[in-house]
Amino acid sequence: MAATRRITADLHRVEAIAHPNTCGVALSFLPTSRNAREIDLVDVFAPLGPGLTLESTDGVGTVMRVARAGRVSAPKSPEEWIDQPEQAAQRLSAAIGRSFALDITPRLRLRFLAWTEDEPIELEHVLDVHEDDDAFFVRCVGARLPVRIPRANVVRHETRRETWYQVSWIERA
Repeated sequence: MAATRRITADLHRVEAIAHPNTCGVALSFLPTSRNAREIDLVDVFAPLGPGLTLESTDGVGTVMRVARAGRVSAPKSPEEWIDQPEQAAQRLSAAIGRSFALDITPRLRLRFLAWTEDEPIELEHVLDVHEDDDAFFVRCVGARLPVRIPRANVVRHETRRETWYQVSWIERA
């Protein structure tokens, strides 16, 4: 995996997300710099609740950085955005089209799925999969021994690769 790199991107979309278990603001950035031609969109979710937690404090920090870099007015107290994703999204939508500098890091996650006659098996955070004549051996992050799945029970199997970019810093371009 490559190291963190800086790209320039325009704020493309701002959307308030409100569910019973979580709320926040979803931000999409459209890369404009030459060193980011292979990237379609960079998505960021800034959690704003429920309640004052470590995650919502981090989300408020992200929203405040976007507001400052996008030259959007912020409330007097950042805590006013806790549990208020609609209010935050409304203010940040004024920065759509403005240019930002993002520090991004590529991330990767592997999953192994096996459908058996009894039930589907899904293993996350997979390091590698070894196929033998009679079984699959799946090594996962943090596990001491691989998981053995007998081939006789498997109807279908699939290894999925999920890639995304994690944004570690946002500032004015």
